[in-house]
Amino acid sequence: MEKFLNKVLIAEDNLYLSKAMRSFLADEGLDIDVANDGNQASALINKNEYRLIFLDLNMPFKSGFDILAELKAKKDPPPVLVFSNFDQPESKELALSLGAREYFVKHKVDLDDLRNIIKIYLKGKIK
Repeated sequence: MEKFLNKVLIAEDNLYLSKAMRSFLADEGLDIDVANDGNQASALINKNEYRLIFLDLNMPFKSGFDILAELKAKKDPPPVLVFSNFDQPESKELALSLGAREYFVKHKVDLDDLRNIIKIYLKGKIK
């Protein structure tokens, strides 16, 4: 039987938002790591196995697009849910082409919808 992973990465450089996301996700009983820049995110991804990754696109040192490209090169990468302030169709298209599963514009996120999407991914109904 496959071991259930409940480890999640939040890659977000806004400290207030990363704390809010961590609090929101902790209610779901998840083991959460937080990276506040692209280099930290990359290092954590190479060190740990994650069930789900929440990724900002605009981070210091290494962008979320760079992280997506790195993940795309891996065998069986975890699902990535992008959270970005970029509301341009080109950013969404690029992120999805690099393997992001979902794309959320931060100021447009509905928390109830987000909670339902997270539960679907964590139950393994979407691979």
